[in-house]
Amino acid sequence: MITWGVATLDIHKPKPIHGLRAFIAEVGIIVLGVLIALGAEQLVLRYHIHEQMAAGEDALTDDYASLVANARERERESPCLGRRLDELAAIIERADQTGRLPPLGDIGSPHSRTWTSLNWRSLVASGVATRFDHDKISLYSSIATSGDVIDRAGDEELDDWAVLYSMVGPGRSIDAGTRQQLYATLSRARYHAKFMRLVASQISGAITETNLPFEKRTGLDLFSLPNGVCLPIGQAPPHYGQAPFRMSLDGPLPK
Repeated sequence: MITWGVATLDIHKPKPIHGLRAFIAEVGIIVLGVLIALGAEQLVLRYHIHEQMAAGEDALTDDYASLVANARERERESPCLGRRLDELAAIIERADQTGRLPPLGDIGSPHSRTWTSLNWRSLVASGVATRFDHDKISLYSSIATSGDVIDRAGDEELDDWAVLYSMVGPGRSIDAGTRQQLYATLSRARYHAKFMRLVASQISGAITETNLPFEKRTGLDLFSLPNGVCLPIGQAPPHYGQAPFRMSLDGPLPK
């Protein structure tokens, strides 16, 4: 105690820790508090990551519903594509004998669909994809890669049908070089039709392996429009230079 005039001031010194046991106890309390704080932080982080993964798989389920719908549509239209290509081959073969293409109406074309899994790309870009286990990463990545492959093949297939549409018109003479070009295009179109069906089936099978509930999503009911290749060949137009898709340039678009 210090006496200064009439006032007194007590100075309290920190109490020393008495013994090793008391020291260890206090250190233990501090360490335990730090561990609890770190553990709570890890739990919050794990919960956040789990939420991101769940949201990611929910988004993938939407993608997969559309992809399976695409695959089923391709399976339905494949026999029609085969028959239509046979019809066109027979027309070109007759033109080998006559030197002329007959009047030919709208021949139809395969449906053009998007096969890219944009949600998987987003998960990869955000880093969430790396949180899945190795087997899921491999499966999801394989589906996305196959989707990109079939997307490119679909573009090439439509290019083939654009060339085949050069046959659509009121009837004309055709030289040997043009007939050979059409034969080559028929072969490419048939190859792409087979390739698209094969890869589409593989994608559908891989999606089934994910066990995601894609069957419950509305994407499976999106594509019910009749395909032009499954319809009879239409009436020959008055001019050449036609193109795929059964619609005019100025009329209403299909719903």
